[in-house]
Amino acid sequence: MSESGTSQATDIDAGQVDHLVLQPSSSGESIPSELRETGEIFNVTERDLIEAKKTAGRFTLDDTKRFMVQVYKQHSRDPNFPVQIIEKIQEFLHNEHVFNSPEKHERIIEAMSIQAALIMNNSPYAEVRSVVDNHDDPSLPVSTIRAWVIGSFFACCISFVNSFFDVRLPSITVISTVPQLLAYPMGKLFERVLPDVGFTLFGVRHSLNPGPFNKKEHMLITIMSNVAKSVPYTNYIAWIQILPQFFNQTWAVSVGYQVLIALSTNFIGYGLAGICRRFLVYPAYCVWPTSLVTIALNSAFHDASSETIRVTGPFRSIWKISRLKYFCCAFGLMFVYFWFPNYIFGALSFFSWISWIAPTNTNLANITGSSTGLGLNPFSSFDWNMWTFNLDPLMVPFFSTFNAFLGMFFSMFIIIGVYYTNAFNTAYLPINSNRSFDHFGQLYNVSSIIDENGIFDGKKYEAYSPPFLSAGNIVVYMFFFAVYSATVTYGILHHRHEIMLGFRDVWRTMKKTRARLGRSDSSTDDASTSNATEDVNLLDVHNRLMGVYPEVPELWYMICLAIAIALGMVGIAVWPTNTTPFVVLYGVALCLVFVVPVGIISAMTGVQVTLNVLAEFIGGIWVEGNAVALCFFKTYGYVTCAHAISFSADLKLAHYLKIPPRFTFWAQMVPMLVSTLISIAVLQYQVHIENICTRHAPFRFTCPGPNTFFTAAVFWGTVGPRKIWGAGGQYAVTLLGFPFGVALVAFFYMLGRKWPKNPIIRNAHPVVMISGALAWAPYNLAYLWPAVPVAAFSWLYLKKRYLGLWSKIFEIELEWWGNTVVGEGCDGSGDCVLKVLPDGDDDSRVPYAQLAGRMQPQLLKALDNHGFTYMTPVQEKVLQLPSFTQDCLVQAKTGTGKTLAFLLPALQTLLTATDLDRSSVGLLVLAPTRELAQQINDECDKLTSACDPPMECHIAVGGSKRQTHMNKFLKGKPTILVATPGRLIDYLTEDAARKKLTKIRCVVLDEADRMLDAGFAPALRQILEQIPPKAKGGWQGMCFSATVPTEIQKMLPMVLAKDHVRLSTIDANEPPTVETVPQTVYPVESVDDILPTVHSVLACARADNPALKAIVFCPTARHAALLYHIFGHSGGAAPPKLPVFQMQSRMSQTQRTRTVEQFKETDRGIMFASDVVGRGMDFPDINLVVQIGVPSEKEQYVHRVGRTGRAGKAGEAVMISAPEEMWFVRSNPDFPIKNDGPFTHPKAANYASTEIIKAALAKVPTQVKEQAYIGNLGFVKSLMRRYSLQAAGVVELANRFAVAFGCDDIPVLSPMLVGKMGLKGVPGLFVEGKGEIRGGPPGSSGNAAVTPGRREAGRGRGGGRGGGGMRNGGGERNGGDRFGGGDRNGGENNGGDRFGGGERDGEAGFGGERPVRGGGRGGRGGRGGRGRGGGGPDGRRRQSQWGGEDSGNKSEEPSRKRPRW
Repeated sequence: MSESGTSQATDIDAGQVDHLVLQPSSSGESIPSELRETGEIFNVTERDLIEAKKTAGRFTLDDTKRFMVQVYKQHSRDPNFPVQIIEKIQEFLHNEHVFNSPEKHERIIEAMSIQAALIMNNSPYAEVRSVVDNHDDPSLPVSTIRAWVIGSFFACCISFVNSFFDVRLPSITVISTVPQLLAYPMGKLFERVLPDVGFTLFGVRHSLNPGPFNKKEHMLITIMSNVAKSVPYTNYIAWIQILPQFFNQTWAVSVGYQVLIALSTNFIGYGLAGICRRFLVYPAYCVWPTSLVTIALNSAFHDASSETIRVTGPFRSIWKISRLKYFCCAFGLMFVYFWFPNYIFGALSFFSWISWIAPTNTNLANITGSSTGLGLNPFSSFDWNMWTFNLDPLMVPFFSTFNAFLGMFFSMFIIIGVYYTNAFNTAYLPINSNRSFDHFGQLYNVSSIIDENGIFDGKKYEAYSPPFLSAGNIVVYMFFFAVYSATVTYGILHHRHEIMLGFRDVWRTMKKTRARLGRSDSSTDDASTSNATEDVNLLDVHNRLMGVYPEVPELWYMICLAIAIALGMVGIAVWPTNTTPFVVLYGVALCLVFVVPVGIISAMTGVQVTLNVLAEFIGGIWVEGNAVALCFFKTYGYVTCAHAISFSADLKLAHYLKIPPRFTFWAQMVPMLVSTLISIAVLQYQVHIENICTRHAPFRFTCPGPNTFFTAAVFWGTVGPRKIWGAGGQYAVTLLGFPFGVALVAFFYMLGRKWPKNPIIRNAHPVVMISGALAWAPYNLAYLWPAVPVAAFSWLYLKKRYLGLWSKIFEIELEWWGNTVVGEGCDGSGDCVLKVLPDGDDDSRVPYAQLAGRMQPQLLKALDNHGFTYMTPVQEKVLQLPSFTQDCLVQAKTGTGKTLAFLLPALQTLLTATDLDRSSVGLLVLAPTRELAQQINDECDKLTSACDPPMECHIAVGGSKRQTHMNKFLKGKPTILVATPGRLIDYLTEDAARKKLTKIRCVVLDEADRMLDAGFAPALRQILEQIPPKAKGGWQGMCFSATVPTEIQKMLPMVLAKDHVRLSTIDANEPPTVETVPQTVYPVESVDDILPTVHSVLACARADNPALKAIVFCPTARHAALLYHIFGHSGGAAPPKLPVFQMQSRMSQTQRTRTVEQFKETDRGIMFASDVVGRGMDFPDINLVVQIGVPSEKEQYVHRVGRTGRAGKAGEAVMISAPEEMWFVRSNPDFPIKNDGPFTHPKAANYASTEIIKAALAKVPTQVKEQAYIGNLGFVKSLMRRYSLQAAGVVELANRFAVAFGCDDIPVLSPMLVGKMGLKGVPGLFVEGKGEIRGGPPGSSGNAAVTPGRREAGRGRGGGRGGGGMRNGGGERNGGDRFGGGDRNGGENNGGDRFGGGERDGEAGFGGERPVRGGGRGGRGGRGGRGRGGGGPDGRRRQSQWGGEDSGNKSEEPSRKRPRW
């Protein structure tokens, strides 16, 4: 065989078909059957086999024997090497007859010689042969001027882009493939335009155009870009040191400090890579599958001869497409397909079809969910990004992919066991999260355990909580410990021979001034072959070809390593890091232990073991309490090894392309230096950006990396692993992973010794299996399983049957169900927990079990059945009173467990009463809103679920069918009644119902401040007058509220005894939410700008926070309905991927209940609401509150703002106000409302909000817009004094709102409605039968002008525009809300549904609950035909032109066209 190093001629014409040898030969040469079998086993092409046959003719028997001895030693345990060949080599070497009588075994000797030649001529691995040329042309120019210019340019660009956007969310990262793609056309451009001029230096000519742009230059550019792409890890240390929200160590801004530690970490890794290249680069078994992708793309551009080869494919097809064309086609198709799972049809990415069947089923979501579950789903994703997330199935060998999957699959059962046995309290947490939690089940707040200097505070830690991990995260840590011991054990057991050879080679090289791996003279083929035993690396053809180039002396790398160590120690010692400089030596020592075994595993399998957890574990023990010191331990212990592995892969790239080693050395050193300086320069600029690394940062520079780095630093450095994994630590048992890793590797090693030929055992890789188990938390099987069938098709089918084809192609907001289904259910939200903690639960709280003996076992059983273990503070205070029958006034915030606090003592009183009549109401609970009443009723059902005999809870609220619920109440045994005042008054009109309330033992007012104010007080008095007086009945009274205003104090005796107890869980020093939530007002120029500004605010908020969950408060119910239509299903103006909800008093109770449940469960969305949600409703994770216009009262503003910023979470409140509405801000200077002028945002220009709103309004039904106008007219009229408007000004402002709402004409009002509003004769109104009112003072009918010409829209007594049965009817008398006033005061009184109420079946009345005469069946059946038509006072149905029922004249109505302001 020739080893001249020059390009060897091929015996195969470039245009012939290249296929497996088991096909008939097309070259004309005779191929024996034995040779065919050898080719089939090796998966080689006919060309390789014919070339090997010629080379084998020059081998002697001794040459073949010595060569095969080395092959057997090196590859006997190599899973990538064909096991059949190993068996044949073993038989050959142990067959003494072959060596004693060679003339009798010529065929065996010939076959073995050909096998030796195949191994010697080319790589024994098909994946390497497919892309790496086994020939070389040393005359090709490599280190050219154009290569350095292009490489330096891309190195600078990629370093700048990656550094600048590293702190952005999401970050923008340019990978080395981009420069590789762009370098080719740039190199060809230089080849075409530059002249061949240059200079000679040290005997070498350097020309601007040395000839055609070749593959070696191209790969050198790629290596330079690849080196420069990473950001120095030490930048994260600088970030958390400098910024005030972290450690505030301003000295760390020093350029010298940052440069020294950055250069140190980068060049230590490079020095170690060079020293270890004999272990990780030269051996043939170090394939480095990840590098082959880069080589394949390089070959697609430059290997034109091989691109013309035709190959056979499935179905007897012939493939003539070149690699470059195949790459372009694949790139185009993948680009198109990318948009489907990532934008058009998001469900293709997380195809959790099993959990979609039952979205709220926790167990189903935990096991099969692809978002936050374990992903046990056979068809989990159709997104290529998901398939290749952990391993690329086309690049990584199949055995690696399958071993990783097995490790992940079997470790899943450990996670399930830990979770469903509630080990370590994991059942209270998500099953598969990588976050840390406190004992409240909330994310761990590291700032709660450190002082102002960032130092661990033991008292704060004891007062707060130890960290808790999810089941998935616990298992991950256990297998992290296992993988480290397994890696070292695997290296010792399987690769000790190769490692020792590497050490011997290093020692021999150090003793020589120069070492050559092979000889270049073709006449010395036999000599080089006979001496193969002297150097195992001569087995590899690429090592022999590289022998013609001068090697980089070890001294160069050692000098690089020594300088890097010195730089790091100086940087740590000179500046006040409070860290020993010897941490650098610790990192080097840890890397030296692991770099070879980790590198070998990565080179053979494509799977890399990282040392981050081990470095943190060891460093955290040594420097416990010092987070910054821990950062240095982690950096030098983990990053240096990772860099060494990465740089070794780059060295292998150069090795495969036959780039001279010294050129590679400088091509890595120089870009590394330049990119480090660029990154430091970028860091110096960014640390001075205002609000950097905060949620207010410009350009979304919120620093997700530094934030995570800071959390890990505090978690490992401040808390320290001793508290978690030390003696007595709750996760100490996971340290069993260390011996488990050793045992697993030893177990498979013994199996291999016992059954060495078994293909399953031979391909089993225990370290890769353990690495597969590390893929959990937050990822799951959906990120790995899809790669398995793809890898099987590529490696087991395509490669074995169509090797030629395989070699040629190797390596190369729209809102609809398909997008929204991904986030539905508890799998999408991440809320799937087996057990539920009550609010504020921690180990220091009192368990309900302590009430045993005081409380009925039935109640304690119900608490346990529903996961209530500990009392919240308010429950603890109430339930520890001396007597459960004590009257009490309790002040506690919403969402703190108030409901159970009053239900438990009241139910205890009922259950212990010996004379209890279960058919009569014993407990009466009054709430101001239907939704709050429904919540109370739900909790009541839970607590009474274990009662025997049963105890019935009944709910009485508006919006439901009155007669049905009344019959149920009268015929049942409602021991507990939860009601809103209006509907209860309705009940009390029935004698039978009043009798049910004669034996009351307890009355509870929830949201007592609202129940006792001027709005509800009359209704409350009316109720209390119809039940036994407190003095006579002796019933217990309880009032619960978040606030206790002075004005309600005089009302308390209505419910509470004089000796009542007052309790509070609100810290007197804690500022109210309205003082802590950031508040801003955005003034607009006119009412026309309100809706576009609302859209702009929501769109920009969605851009900043994809998980936006907002409530938009509107002045009236009809206003809220209008915005729901604009942004929801009618107009579709909402930002993408944000579901839209509405909540207002005009909705039926069923609709409102469903909306409450949906909005509580969703993790994102927008709710347009009136003040029915302003108080008492606890929606989790609201991060934005928007108020349109002004609230009618100061208290409304407080309650609206209080919907966000709850439970210590971040929130923001904004107001959008027209000039006429700015009076609210001016009259309330005590509210911290910031006025920075009209709304501005960097992203605002991206949204054409005005056009979007205009288009949406065109789709909204006219009726909805007109009703919103009527509502706003009444609202402004009710506040006209505060607006400083006269009646004409009220109408003028309302008319401008009509235009802003998209009304083509100013809506017509009924004369009765105008009279009720007190607007009779006011100019600007359009009145039925009168046209437009013009001129004259308000009320001066004599001066009012009537414009004729348009027919009157007749309104009889029964139908009517105001709603079904307008006049005295049960619909929306007088236009709906009280004078259009909406949900004033947040309840259902004086503006909920008064004057007909608008509730279906005519059930509304006082406070939205009392029926009105002549209700009829239609209720809301006015314009548009809603309901079944309205009725008149006599109940008869009349047909209306609007689809309701009406009898009226059909005269003309005057024109209502209005100019637009």
